[in-house]
Amino acid sequence: MSTAPAEPPRPSRLVARRLAELMTRLTEREQLVEHLRDQIDPLRSAKLFAVTGEHTLLATITKQVDEARESVRAAASGPAGAQIDRLVSLLEGPRWRCAEEILPILTEQGREQRELLAGVQADVHSWTTRVGDLTAALASASAEGASVIDDRSQVVMLESLLMQVKRAYAAQRCHQVFVKLDELNTRFEQIDQEYRRQHGAPLLEVLQRKLEEATLLKRRTEIVVLRRDKRKSRVVEYTVLLRIYGESAPTTLLPGESRMTERDRDSAVRLIEQVTTTLNTRLHRQARDVATRPAPPGPPPRDMVEQLRNVGDMLYSLILPEAIQRHLAGDSSGSLTITTNDVEIPWELMHDGENFLCQGRPFSRMPVSPGFPQRVRHRPRTTDGQLKFLLVYADPDSNLPKAEEEINAIETYLEENWNSPGRKLIQITTLKGDEATGHALNDALLSGGYHVIHYAGHAKFSADKPEQSCLMLAGDEPFMAHKIQRITRGSPFVFLNACDSSKVGHGDDPSTTYLGQEHKGLASAFVYGGASACVGALWPVYDDLAAEFARNFYENLLGGAVVGEAIRDTREKARARDAAHITWAAYALYGNPTTRLPALPVSLRASRRHLRETT
Repeated sequence: MSTAPAEPPRPSRLVARRLAELMTRLTEREQLVEHLRDQIDPLRSAKLFAVTGEHTLLATITKQVDEARESVRAAASGPAGAQIDRLVSLLEGPRWRCAEEILPILTEQGREQRELLAGVQADVHSWTTRVGDLTAALASASAEGASVIDDRSQVVMLESLLMQVKRAYAAQRCHQVFVKLDELNTRFEQIDQEYRRQHGAPLLEVLQRKLEEATLLKRRTEIVVLRRDKRKSRVVEYTVLLRIYGESAPTTLLPGESRMTERDRDSAVRLIEQVTTTLNTRLHRQARDVATRPAPPGPPPRDMVEQLRNVGDMLYSLILPEAIQRHLAGDSSGSLTITTNDVEIPWELMHDGENFLCQGRPFSRMPVSPGFPQRVRHRPRTTDGQLKFLLVYADPDSNLPKAEEEINAIETYLEENWNSPGRKLIQITTLKGDEATGHALNDALLSGGYHVIHYAGHAKFSADKPEQSCLMLAGDEPFMAHKIQRITRGSPFVFLNACDSSKVGHGDDPSTTYLGQEHKGLASAFVYGGASACVGALWPVYDDLAAEFARNFYENLLGGAVVGEAIRDTREKARARDAAHITWAAYALYGNPTTRLPALPVSLRASRRHLRETT
């Protein structure tokens, strides 16, 4: 017969009372541990206060609480008296007194941390709003076609720093949050200071201003000036129309007529010829007098600058009806295009009494010629992250060293400012010397693969039949204007800097005789063939200044400016350098002045500038 197991002896009343007291104490210690953990864990995660020692103490007393629970369970199943002393040692002592003393300190630190974190949250929200305002302003300005490529690099940098702040905040790495917030604030102030120095306003205001300017640029004014063919008359008559292009269809306003004598018209045309002759004569004389390669000559006489102004004033006053003059005086916003069949007149130099028309706003001309019927335009090539440049140097007689230097200077500028070993924003193709063949240029134009085509070299021109003008390629191969008009694809920007070898007299240096106004045949061919725009010179431009003008023009164009604004700003820089040189007035723009190159990613120039500032 089996017997039931013996029950453990019941503890004495005194032992039971003591055990009950210690169990109550255990509950208090458990609560203290939880309070400490509630304070230490957030402090430890945020790392705003050092709590390494407190965390070690918490681990120790947590272990003691666990052991005390085991002792209580042991007391329930065995002699309770044996566990009393162990429970006392686990639940009392200096560690617990230390824990009780640091709890209010940790509680205060927790309160301070919550206040700091609330401030951080407010800062993150504030910076999110500030950077968001910049992002929105950038997007709006870009959508309106403003030049914002360098501005974008600054905004992208601030967005990246803000993202780092948010990631650190989400991970509760508060020390890193403060570091990144300080970095964000410092960089923001540096950008605004730089923008105030360069533009007179902080970045956000500059973006808002660019948005306004871009919106105004959509307002394009066109003046159509058509010469009537009255060969026996000594008076030249024009039909003049003003058109305004905005968001809606173009509105034709202010139709009118004007007239001037043949002599007055011829004086304007001859003035350009006089400028060309004067400059070429100087270059020829200097080439003969100097044994080595001639240095750039001095500027034209100052009275020639005055003559340009006077002739421009006459053209403005006689050709434009008074109603159109009043409209231009009252509304200087947007771009201006002169569409005309009288291509010999220097329309860029019309002067309103205060400025030449090409100074105050983006300005272009569009020739009207039966020799160049306008083709259906081809869709521009996308960038695929790169812009494609074609640089052509054609010198079949090997006597234009400055033209080759110009191509080399442009190639160097593009490589140094827009490309790096690990990243190429511009793909450059060069055709030099024997490479500049008709077959190579056929392939280049038909491919539609180039965004920019820059030509420096020989050309021949026909004033009577401009469609028979031609570029002179390797082996004296003519590349005819009518061919250019028929095979140009892809809407490229074209820059022509050519000299006319057919104008070189016996014994003259071809490198000192430059293209005059007859280049209109080639410019018309490119524009009517589908080019977005074409730039050429009205009179000779000194080689060093031509290269500098081209570099500054590409600086603006690649920066995102519309082509009309790019050349206007380049003119102003050349004029500020030395107005007497009149290089600033030499270049004519053919085509739509509001077109632009496709946007590039963040400018390497801006990235390098930031690297220099931070090292």
